[in-house]
Amino acid sequence: MTSSTERKPFFIQYRGTIKIVLRYWDAYGGWSDLIRSPYLHASIALTLIFHDAWLNKPWHLSPIAILPNLLGFSLGGLAIWLAFGDDNFRQLLLEKENNDQHSSYVQSSASFVHFVIIQFLALIYAIGFQSLSYDVQKESPTEKTLTLLGLSSDFFYSLYNYTSFVGFLFFIYSLFSGVAATLHVFRMVTIFEKVANHPAYKIQKKQPKRKWVLYQGFHRIRSKKHKPKTSSKTTN
Repeated sequence: MTSSTERKPFFIQYRGTIKIVLRYWDAYGGWSDLIRSPYLHASIALTLIFHDAWLNKPWHLSPIAILPNLLGFSLGGLAIWLAFGDDNFRQLLLEKENNDQHSSYVQSSASFVHFVIIQFLALIYAIGFQSLSYDVQKESPTEKTLTLLGLSSDFFYSLYNYTSFVGFLFFIYSLFSGVAATLHVFRMVTIFEKVANHPAYKIQKKQPKRKWVLYQGFHRIRSKKHKPKTSSKTTN
């Protein structure tokens, strides 16, 4: 007796999740854009300046208290971005140049997804740090496992400073990601304002060139029909 529905492989959802994560990472810009991010640089600097907060104090309590609300803010910003502008403006951003792998609309959406993922990872890291901050008891399964691996019972404690630095850096970077999300929405608003008020878009009902929108979002469109005519005078 055969079932009416075809059975799918057990790990097919894992495959789809991996594909969409890789697609997001590629649209965001990968490691090159992350390393060059000014928000990451500022986060590293502040983490080093605030070293006492993660060396001598329970730093993990702050992310657990703050990040849930910040996650809601980021998801709200993503919803605003997906509903932003009219159909012509979204169609303009969905167009791709010849050498572009992703459109500007997909790249901007990937930036918001990046903000949400960073905040989620920072929250999970803080919760894991809190749950794993305990002393290893003698003759416990944890100590036996560490002994079997050739490690001392204070192995986790020796990594405290390194794990605290990474966790606090995640936390600060997640805060800066909220600032980046806000500035990104404002940048799109300024671009939409310039596009909507341009004569080619407003009077002639003609969309301006996408290259103008993508190049920093603030350059003027040169329309052939609106160029001033130059008159040449001939002398006898």
